[in-house]
Amino acid sequence: MQNCLECGQAFEGDRCMVCLIRNEDISETGRLSVWVAGFGLMATVFALGVYPPIELMSPAFYIFLGFLLLPVAILLVLWFCDILTRYFVLSRLLIVFAGAALVLSATFYFLNGVLDRKPPLTLQAVVLHKEVSSNADGTSYYLECTVPWGHKTIEQDLEVSATTFTTTEPGDSVRVAIHSGAFLTAWYGKGLLSNGHDAINLERSR
Repeated sequence: MQNCLECGQAFEGDRCMVCLIRNEDISETGRLSVWVAGFGLMATVFALGVYPPIELMSPAFYIFLGFLLLPVAILLVLWFCDILTRYFVLSRLLIVFAGAALVLSATFYFLNGVLDRKPPLTLQAVVLHKEVSSNADGTSYYLECTVPWGHKTIEQDLEVSATTFTTTEPGDSVRVAIHSGAFLTAWYGKGLLSNGHDAINLERSR
């Protein structure tokens, strides 16, 4: 009988069967978590597209980034020290938690917008630049604007219709609707062109 250096269990023969079984379980958990994380990433991108936060680098962003990176960092330490199977339960929990972090992120941003029932605050933004993007799905038109927020000015790209893009020029003003968010993470919605032109609805903002 000898003790396994990795898991600490006593075993007979050339290989520790406990480590073999635990490694397979950890690998299976990892594969499942990759699928969950992939779904969470797509769902997060969708939620951010529908309810884009006025500041992406908000406290919520860093919290969810920590939820993702902290378990990964601990797993790397366990892996480098060859003790993943020794802390078998902890390793699987960390893998599950890391995979679920992006799902939690998507849920947070989506509910932050869909449950927001407060009236939006309208702010006056200024158009800086106009940009056109073309791909296989067609042509998109953007106005890069500066939006006053708090004690600073934030730059955002608003996707607009071809008509709005043609009518608007750098220096024009755009009214942007800022929503406080159900979970206090502000996001922005549609705006109105207003600087000597007729009011034109922006198709959607990003």
